[in-house]
Amino acid sequence: MEHGDKLLTRLRRIEGQVRGLQHMIEEDRGCEEIMVQFAATRAAFRKACLSFIDMQLDRCLEESLCSEEDPRQAVRSLARNLSRLM
Repeated sequence: MEHGDKLLTRLRRIEGQVRGLQHMIEEDRGCEEIMVQFAATRAAFRKACLSFIDMQLDRCLEESLCSEEDPRQAVRSLARNLSRLM
């Protein structure tokens, strides 16, 4: 589960970024510095989402092919789940 491990590592890094943001706000750091960190955290979270989507797409298609399920049904199911992110 190499992809899962990478995703967890990425999420832990994001968690650290969020904690850093909390400390910056507690310390009343400058607005520009905090906004830069917010932007970096948002970009990291977006990458984590895309990584998860990629991982799920691979898994859904692999499972549908192994079970002889219609791959279109697996893609539709994934699309329904993805709509929650939007």
